[in-house]
Amino acid sequence: MQKQPILLLFLLALFLACSENNEVQSTTESINRGGSQRSIMHDGIQRTYYLYVPQSYTEGTELPLMLNFHGFSDNAIDQMNSADMRPLAESENFILVYPQGTLLGGLPHWNPDPVGGNNKSSADDLGFVEALINMLKQEMAIDTNRVYASGYSNGGYFVYGLACRLSNKIAAVGSVAGTMLEYTYDNCEAYAPLGVINIHGTADYYVPYNGTTGLKSAADVIEYWSDFNQAESLEITQNSGFDQYEYTDAGGDTYVRHFKIIDGGHTWNDNDSYGGKSSSQLVWEFVSRFNLSGLIQ
Repeated sequence: MQKQPILLLFLLALFLACSENNEVQSTTESINRGGSQRSIMHDGIQRTYYLYVPQSYTEGTELPLMLNFHGFSDNAIDQMNSADMRPLAESENFILVYPQGTLLGGLPHWNPDPVGGNNKSSADDLGFVEALINMLKQEMAIDTNRVYASGYSNGGYFVYGLACRLSNKIAAVGSVAGTMLEYTYDNCEAYAPLGVINIHGTADYYVPYNGTTGLKSAADVIEYWSDFNQAESLEITQNSGFDQYEYTDAGGDTYVRHFKIIDGGHTWNDNDSYGGKSSSQLVWEFVSRFNLSGLIQ
């Protein structure tokens, strides 16, 4: 009759011993199709994320991975609901993750620069994402040549940080209503061809389109990545409510795309506003053309 309490104490001790290890650990042993809340330990902090696995997933077929990051003071679930890529994950067959930022003054945030840089806190968010990708690869059939990052607002800042510091793992990024911090811009260390799509409203009050103290303008950001990718040929198409900028390289391949939303505010718009397509559709259609070697031929 005493065996059950002893067994429970043993399991509790084992769990605590594992939790004290700062290496990445998953709290879920099996992968279920659909959505699930999960967590890992990184740098002594329990980090959470929402995982969505399409119904088509099988262990024998590697799928692309899309990471989607919320804005400052927001959270993963709200981002999932407002920037909902789950229907796309089903139709286009990719694994989708909405990570959760740590708290800064009680509000979730992302640090786009390495620890010790110009961050607002000591949270190692770049390391967390790298560890998360590595863990998911161990647990699931993920095509590590096709890992993408998208983000809104502060999450949009963060994906540029990932592009600068993890271009060995991230094939393309999409920033919506986001920009590059001056520190990120001045200290970027990207070294591989990398697709970039930027969607930004000219009337964005919180992240001004023309930049402000500490924040680069949309033009600066686009110029940086077009120069980096040697995509210097520009074609501009004017549409109702937005202008589309295409930056192509000498071979005619588009590596940078910018949607300038005329009088657009601070929003991730999933209401089919841009030529009949939502922000989520525009981001996925662009980034999915890339792998770590560049444009997929």
